[in-house]
Amino acid sequence: EAWPNPTIDPVLPKTTELWTTDRIETLYLTDREGSRLVGVNKADGKLLAQYTHEAFKNLRGLWERDGKIIVLTPAGLYRFGIDAEN
Repeated sequence: EAWPNPTIDPVLPKTTELWTTDRIETLYLTDREGSRLVGVNKADGKLLAQYTHEAFKNLRGLWERDGKIIVLTPAGLYRFGIDAEN
């Protein structure tokens, strides 16, 4: 089922990768060049959030669990809260 493309600023590069599972409501788009992670709601295509951190430049794996995003890099694991309360 199609949904409208969200407005993502700055625009994602062509090297963007997708991360998701059937257990979460979010589709994550990785921008390694900009050290950015973009969250999009899978149900309606709305932009949820954009996160920036140097860890996203070397991202090798990504999980969402218990209100946290866990990122695997060659240097180790990083954990980020999905919202300001986490």
